[in-house]
Amino acid sequence: MNEGKNYNKLSPQSGKDLADEFFKSLSELEGVETKIVSLLQELYNAGRLKKESIMEGLEKLREEEK
Repeated sequence: MNEGKNYNKLSPQSGKDLADEFFKSLSELEGVETKIVSLLQELYNAGRLKKESIMEGLEKLREEEK
């Protein structure tokens, strides 16, 4: 019956708090390109994290690499 005690130790976070934390920590992940991390963080912070914006941003990155 101690299961509930562990749950109470967790601090509740809103969905926005979790998303904020995720996007802040993206740069710490191994194997993720810095330019892609920057793109995703910029789109998230600007409130434009949508499929179309991501695809356009990735296409621009590809063009820059050519």
